Amino acid sequence: MHGLRAPARDRIERRVSAVYPVYLTSDARQALADTAYTENVSDHGARIISRRRWSPNDRLQVESIRWSFQAWARVAYCQPLPGDEYAVGLQFESQRIPIGA
Repeated sequence: MHGLRAPARDRIERRVSAVYPVYLTSDARQALADTAYTENVSDHGARIISRRRWSPNDRLQVESIRWSFQAWARVAYCQPLPGDEYAVGLQFESQRIPIGA
């Protein structure tokens, strides 16, 4: 696992640096799945670390492995990281997710 980055200082909403395991599933015709983990989380989105490369605007179902939580999210960005991993920015769709859910 690589070092965690500090949340951006110019963000309006509070982000929490937290490592939570999550399961991602695409809604594409040929469903793709991956087990990933969060790097930071806010009420409206998350930055996750995934072994799979996702495309901007992909629609993913995010399911917490530890808690009873799931939500649909849009991929905002996908940046390559060292070690065959990707940083993926997710924007949760139409629902507010309580931090630490």
